[in-house]
Amino acid sequence: MDLTVALGCIKTMKEEGHHDAEEYKIGILTRNLFTDVSEISGFPSERKGDVVLYKQEFSWEERERARLEGRKPKPDNTVTIEKPMTSKEIAEQRARGSKLSTYSTCICVPKAYIEEVKI
Repeated sequence: MDLTVALGCIKTMKEEGHHDAEEYKIGILTRNLFTDVSEISGFPSERKGDVVLYKQEFSWEERERARLEGRKPKPDNTVTIEKPMTSKEIAEQRARGSKLSTYSTCICVPKAYIEEVKI
């Protein structure tokens, strides 16, 4: 998958007013990622070199503490990653009445597994 798919996906999310589209960054996985599905199939869910969208995670407790103290929350060392859909896949989802733009969401991925792509 190339970067144009990820850029197009973020652009679509922003145009449609996705509530946290501004939080997403583009990254490349630096190692294979194994999930519950991997344990069944024996193959990694996401592979080293895959282009993904990711956003920083914050614990609920930290978000609340920061809100009460009037400051920004401190991020965890984990991120949520999602695979971006192509513009064709997004169009097919819209034709079905779906607002999905990504798939294969993985939470609590160590931030060290992602190399940010600066554009």
